[in-house]
Formats: sequence, structure tokens, C-alpha cells
Amino acid sequence: MAMVEINWKPDRDQLRGYGWIALVAFGLLGAWLWWKHALFVQMQPQTAQTVAKVLWAVAGAHGLLALAAPAALKPIYLGLMLVTMPIGFVVSHVVIFLTFFGIFLPVGLIMRLFGYDPMHRSFDRAARTYWIPREPVTDVKRYFRQF
Repeated sequence: MAMVEINWKPDRDQLRGYGWIALVAFGLLGAWLWWKHALFVQMQPQTAQTVAKVLWAVAGAHGLLALAAPAALKPIYLGLMLVTMPIGFVVSHVVIFLTFFGIFLPVGLIMRLFGYDPMHRSFDRAARTYWIPREPVTDVKRYFRQF
């Protein structure tokens, strides 16, 4: 069972939102390329300007389609979803793996190494109870501001 599923029948608002996002994204990519002459690789200024103009044309087409005919963006939207879903799946699992094995596991091992037990799980046969006495709340307003 996937946590996120592809919406195979996106509504008008979803397609229109994608169109506006693509307009901004392609426009910014074109501006960056025009300014820096490099996107993923360094380019000659004339080549970079040509590619930037193409990106702006793609941005404009997405913007016009988002405004006039959002349904025309459906194949592009679904194609991008099919490409990005596996990438997102892999990246999210890699991030979770690195977080656990890079942060939580070393911290837990260090805590065990030094004998720190924040839950106080040791047994005391002489103790009648493991209850930790706490001071009662005196101000009733405290219940409405729990955090």
C-alpha cells in the first residue's frame, strides 16, 4: 500500500495549479540560465541564451494552457507523476535510512555505552512502587495551555 498515490483523474484546479508552478519553475530556470550561463553544465553564452528562450517558451505555454485549457496539461502532468513517484519513493526511504542509522542508532549506542537509561527501566525489588510523585497543578489555566 502506497502512502501517496497518483491521482489518475486530476481536476481542473489541480491541473491549473501544476500549470502555474511549471510557469514559475521554467521561467526561473530560464532566468538562471540567462544570468549564469550554466544549469547543470557550463555553456557558451549564446547557447545558454537560446536554451533560456526555449525554457521561457515552455513556461509561457504552460501558463497559457493553465489559463485557457487546463485539461490539455493532463498528459504532461501524469507523465511527470509517473517519473517522479519512484524517485520520491527511493529518496524518502534513503533519507529515513540515513536518519535512523546516522543519528538515532549512534545516539542510542552511546547512551547504552555510558549506561544512561532515560526511562529508568532497572528493577528494584525493594521498591513498593515505581510511581514518581509529581507536584499537582495549582492553576486551572494550565490545563488550557498544555504546551
